[in-house]
Amino acid sequence: MARDHEKYAPFHRPTPERRHKITTFLSRLPIGLERHDLRVIHAAWQEAQIEAGRRLSLGCVRDEYDCWEQVAQQQAQETALEERMSKELEQWQHGLENSQYQPPFLHAHAEHEANKQILNPLKVLTSGVEQ
Repeated sequence: MARDHEKYAPFHRPTPERRHKITTFLSRLPIGLERHDLRVIHAAWQEAQIEAGRRLSLGCVRDEYDCWEQVAQQQAQETALEERMSKELEQWQHGLENSQYQPPFLHAHAEHEANKQILNPLKVLTSGVEQ
């Protein structure tokens, strides 16, 4: 996206064919490695999240990730968190993607991000536990 250029350039966007190949390759990799003598995970070896990861078959990780994101979104709707986030954005006229202005700490947005992190076992295993 054009708005990402300033933050992440220089970067290279793969062709749709190359992107498909990359996604296919990555989806075949395990989330972690577990042997009788060795355990390897990127961020946090949490038993409940490991159990959830063990139940995943190779190739379905992206779909499962998206399902957990939807769970967090549904929770935000059911607890009025989504409404609180909207009110925060109404009060901050510059938007969250405007590099000219640094937004204040947005409590509802932070709560939503923490919920998305902790509700998604894949996020816990790959980037840790939010507190």
